[in-house]
Amino acid sequence: MKRILVITIILITVSYAKSQEIKSEILNSECKYKTTLLDSVLSKFQSIASQIKDTAYVDNKISVKERIAFLNKDFNTSNFSKACEIRCTDFFLKNTLHLGIIDIALGEIDKDRCVEVIKNVKRQNFKTKVLTRFKIIEKPNELVIMYSETPFNSTVEKLFSF
Repeated sequence: MKRILVITIILITVSYAKSQEIKSEILNSECKYKTTLLDSVLSKFQSIASQIKDTAYVDNKISVKERIAFLNKDFNTSNFSKACEIRCTDFFLKNTLHLGIIDIALGEIDKDRCVEVIKNVKRQNFKTKVLTRFKIIEKPNELVIMYSETPFNSTVEKLFSF
C-alpha cells in the first residue's frame, strides 16, 4: 500500500502571531543537536505575509515520524531517520499559496549524507501527484526543507530565495 503525503486543511482565520501550529519531536534524546532555522524562516514569512489579508492556516495531521518516512521513501534512503530533532509546519494563504517547512537537526555526517542524497536525485520536486517543489537550506548539523505546491507564487519565490 503506497503512502502519499496528504495535507488535511482546516481553515482558521487568525492573526499569524503565535497561532501557527509547529510540530516538534526529539527523536534521539542523547543527541545534542537542536533545530534553530525554522524560527528565522517563519519570521521572514511573517514579514512577507503580513501584507496579505484573509489568512488561512493549516492544521496538518501528519506526524513527524510520517514526514521522516515520506522523506526516506521519496529520496530512497534511511538517512533522515537519524535525525536528533525535527520541527515542521504547513500553511496556506488565501487558498492560493502553500508553504511547508521541515527543520531537521542531525550530526554533521548524517546531515551531509542527507544533503548528498537530495542533490543526487537531480530534481527539485517530490515524487507526488501534485507538483510540490522543494528547496534546502543547510547549516552545520541542520537541514531545512521548504516545500510548496505553489512554487511560482511571488511570496513563495521570495522565501525560496531566502
